[in-house]
Amino acid sequence: MAQSAFPNTNTEPRQPEEADRVFTPARPRLVDPTAPPPEVAARALPPSQPAVEAGEAIGSALGGAVRMTRNLPGKLQEIRSRVKFRALLLRRRARWQAEQKADEWKESGADLAAEARRRAHHWALAYPFQTLGAAAATGFLLGFVLRLWRDNG
Repeated sequence: MAQSAFPNTNTEPRQPEEADRVFTPARPRLVDPTAPPPEVAARALPPSQPAVEAGEAIGSALGGAVRMTRNLPGKLQEIRSRVKFRALLLRRRARWQAEQKADEWKESGADLAAEARRRAHHWALAYPFQTLGAAAATGFLLGFVLRLWRDNG
């Protein structure tokens, strides 16, 4: 019989090949994705040894998790105390810096007041009549403004 152009439409009975048996939809191949390749499986330890090692690994991991869970309140308390200590340090540093700045302003204010007093004394000695006139004018203006304020208030 002549060979068909389409190999899958051949109607002659034939012996199934290895590829047909493994990949045909009628007989799907079941593969364990976690199983090692055959060449590795041949060199693997006896079946009981990996199970023991896996059990030890799982037990060790669970023991570590339990230990961490038991230590968690202590760790949280330690973190809380560190945060409180750092906050205390920051408050003290801020207070110290504010006191230093206040002292600087106080000193500069005192220096400015002393300079103004020195200039006023010098001006009063150099120009006595002008100083008396300026004081009288200032008193008059201040009295006038206070009278207006009292009358309108």
